[in-house]
Amino acid sequence: MEANFFRFLVHELGPRLKGRRIEKIFKPCDGVWNFKLGARAYLLFMPGGKREALFYSDSKPDNPDKPQGEVQWWRKHVVNKKIVDQELFWQNRQLALKLSTEEPKWILMDLKNGLSLVEGLPGQSSLSPQWPSLQEILDNEEIYKFYPQISPLLRKTVYSQPRQNSHALLKFLQNDTPQEYYLYSSESRVYSLLPWPLPENISGDYSLEKFDSAIQAAEKYGWNLLNRHIRSLSQVDSENKRRFKKIRRNLAKLEQDEQRLEGMESLQEDAELIRNHMYKFDPREKTSNLEIIDHNGVSRHLDLDPGLTIHQNMEQLFQKAQKGRRGLQAVRERKNTLHQELNADQNHVGSDGKGLQFRDNKRKDPVSNTHRRFKGLQVHYFKSSDGFTILRGKNKKSNHKLLSQAAKPFDFWFHAQDGPGAHVILRRDFSAQQVPRSSILEAASLAALSSYQSMDDKARIMLALVKDIRPLKGAELGQVRVDAVQESLRVAPDSELEEKLKIV
Repeated sequence: MEANFFRFLVHELGPRLKGRRIEKIFKPCDGVWNFKLGARAYLLFMPGGKREALFYSDSKPDNPDKPQGEVQWWRKHVVNKKIVDQELFWQNRQLALKLSTEEPKWILMDLKNGLSLVEGLPGQSSLSPQWPSLQEILDNEEIYKFYPQISPLLRKTVYSQPRQNSHALLKFLQNDTPQEYYLYSSESRVYSLLPWPLPENISGDYSLEKFDSAIQAAEKYGWNLLNRHIRSLSQVDSENKRRFKKIRRNLAKLEQDEQRLEGMESLQEDAELIRNHMYKFDPREKTSNLEIIDHNGVSRHLDLDPGLTIHQNMEQLFQKAQKGRRGLQAVRERKNTLHQELNADQNHVGSDGKGLQFRDNKRKDPVSNTHRRFKGLQVHYFKSSDGFTILRGKNKKSNHKLLSQAAKPFDFWFHAQDGPGAHVILRRDFSAQQVPRSSILEAASLAALSSYQSMDDKARIMLALVKDIRPLKGAELGQVRVDAVQESLRVAPDSELEEKLKIV
């Protein structure tokens, strides 16, 4: 997040934060902190790397059922404390929130270095820091090291436009407050959020959105970054699961090899038994079996290769046993290596938060085990071709709970038009998230399959936001009133699609 934008954002945030009580603190995923400040009021903080963000929202990402030890420590020290003051170190992109504690304590939000609880602040805030001259900015590519407010994008803007425009821009940033904020992005990435417009020779093919307030701009920017971050973690998690499955498969093959090689190794005993009783036989004789009394007095029946002599059979058994021993050593070393990898992967979570936990692919319910929203729900789970989770109620009670318990206001709701059917929810991460058309049609088809139109060539399906769906008072569970329909769809009920997308 660019330093100058950060300054204007915090100035707007100040009145909203001061006097607020920190009701809860969460860590939805690695690198993301969520402070609950009241009913539908959240301050989200994403420090470090290229996805730095601080934004205020009335929506939140899902939080894990069991908080990590780090989160529990923070809850112990900051929950139920009021924010009584703030200090801004905007050049370094730091915001300090003073808490209502006996001893002065501050939550220091540092976009570069993360979150910390401190008793003393890093220094006096500087609302009017020293600014370099235009020539200094043009001459020094690393000016940001000495003047952090001269971000690389600001220097790039200054460098790429006429000097009079650059003088005006620097004067504006020092003395004025923007009337608009600019979000540059593309389909693959969020480029930047700025308090000034980029020249056309820099903005290139990036799309531009304008906002009247820094808070609104930061929320859109933050949710875009967070959504991409969650997607990347999901992708890593999927890759880990595939690797986990491959290790399991290789271990199963090694178990089979180990059993086969143990059988070969056991032939050593048969070979020694023949050698110890060779004086009783003609070594050149060919036979298909031998009856020998072992050292315990037990009669042993040994099957032999009738194409070989007794002596040749004995040598062949010794060779197979030796080969089995060599193979067993290699197989057991490989098994040990795979088990170490498996244990390391399964425990790779740690306090640094840089790892992802493997989850057993045999778990019964891949969604309800992750969050309390889904506990006790009797629903079918699907994953769209674009990776969106889709839920469909199994009965009237589950249809009701799906809306009242699991769905978020900005999720999409699907239902058969003018007749009975199951409620279907397509989950979104935030209100502005775009859903590909393919996923919308897939969810509509799943709704059609569990409705009175399941045998029709084409079914009529309503699409609405969950916030526009209201249960009917006094009516049976699952009966609702639709305040606003986003779209009416005509789709083909496709049973093959249902099997393809179904998780549970």
